[in-house]
Amino acid sequence: KKIGGVALVTGVIQIAVIGGLAFMMGQWFGYGVLSSLYLAAALAFSSTIVVVHVLTERGHLEKLYGTITVGILLVQDVVAVVLLMGMSTFSLSDASEEGMLMLVARGGILLFVLGIAGAYILPHVVRSIARSRELLFIFSLAWLFVVAGVFYTWGFSVEVGALLAGVALSVSVYRFEISARLRSIRDFFIIVFFVLLGLSADIDSITLVLPAALLLSLVVIIGKPLVVMIVMGLLGYTRRAYVPAGLALAQISEFSFILIARGFDTGALPAEFMTLITLVGLISITASTYFIHYSEPLIRFLGPVVALFERASAVARSEKEGAKPEVLLFGHNRIGYAVMEYFRKKHASLLVIDYDPAIVERVSAQGVPVRYGDASDEDLLASLPWEHVRYVISTIPEEEVSMLIVRVVERYRKGATVIVTSHDIDEALRLYERGASFVIMPHFLGGDFLVQMLQDMAKRPVALRAARRHALLELRARKQLGQAHPRYIH
Repeated sequence: KKIGGVALVTGVIQIAVIGGLAFMMGQWFGYGVLSSLYLAAALAFSSTIVVVHVLTERGHLEKLYGTITVGILLVQDVVAVVLLMGMSTFSLSDASEEGMLMLVARGGILLFVLGIAGAYILPHVVRSIARSRELLFIFSLAWLFVVAGVFYTWGFSVEVGALLAGVALSVSVYRFEISARLRSIRDFFIIVFFVLLGLSADIDSITLVLPAALLLSLVVIIGKPLVVMIVMGLLGYTRRAYVPAGLALAQISEFSFILIARGFDTGALPAEFMTLITLVGLISITASTYFIHYSEPLIRFLGPVVALFERASAVARSEKEGAKPEVLLFGHNRIGYAVMEYFRKKHASLLVIDYDPAIVERVSAQGVPVRYGDASDEDLLASLPWEHVRYVISTIPEEEVSMLIVRVVERYRKGATVIVTSHDIDEALRLYERGASFVIMPHFLGGDFLVQMLQDMAKRPVALRAARRHALLELRARKQLGQAHPRYIH
């Protein structure tokens, strides 16, 4: 919900721009209008399977760029489903007006029934069987196969049915458990997908289509990230959000191969088309995987260039002129929220720095001084008002950012207390060696808090009830703010 607007706008514009460019290149290569349209559709979408898999492995799904990237992929998947259903309609052997209307009516009925089942029936069924993990796993597979089979029986592709079956399951509170259980099967079929991808290439026609494949790969690898960066920059996001989001989408989708296979089966595409798309897929998926893994060095390397896409936002800076904060807080969400509330109650002079425009606007509306910016930007750090700073607190669990903050504090406000965050013991030790006053390790602190609570209960049995009341109030307040505890599926 929080990133729906940026995901929708960015996703639609990216599809339109890359699709239009691919269509023009198809015409330039000498393909007909229909073949060029297929090419446009094939290049316009990015791979949900590949991107989500890599982001999950790196634990980046909960990051701002990760949520925006997944949102854009969902927009693309919806458009791809509509295209596939449209292709089913127009590829009927009985292509009469009555036949097409009948298929459209069937699609409407299936979507309606699936929506009702997902909203009102599935949650109760899943809840009743969730006590057994094995039964939940078997039911999820059965549900996917049944829905895919019904869609196929009614004239649509199994891929559309499988995707919509997954969407119906995604509203369940047990979606993370289901996803974890299906992960091994997902990984297996990713391997099968790449094997089939390699088998799709016709060795004899590779030399014929290689120049076109290289040019189209450049459109995907450079064009997609560029469009995403420009649009997100215009919407008020910083390079720390739009660069990794753009790089993550620099490949074609599994739907691309489904679309091309459908066109090939109907005789609408020339023989070498599948080899062309296979080469583009292999090149772009390989490149984008490295882009995601090395996004941080790429942000630094491309810094001066990608900074051009950032725009001066009305919410970029809301601290009072001449303000002299005692506390600098980097990152507001989750941990930062509690820190901000503490210093507000103490009436301490505070400045919050965050790179999520939605958070900046919300904090500014509360009357708290806030600056829109990226903690990894050394120029931003140098421009902060350091004269009276006593505490520098970062809730960003990234070693390079934390190291930079420690160095900058040492340069501009030596002696200030520096508190940073980490999820890794070795990183925490390195941060202590570099000069951090304290390193927050949320999981360890959670254990310490539990021990303290048990000690309080031993002295005062009513302490648990008091802690429970406080926790409920806190959770409800954070839910209203749209916060959520991160869930990593490993």
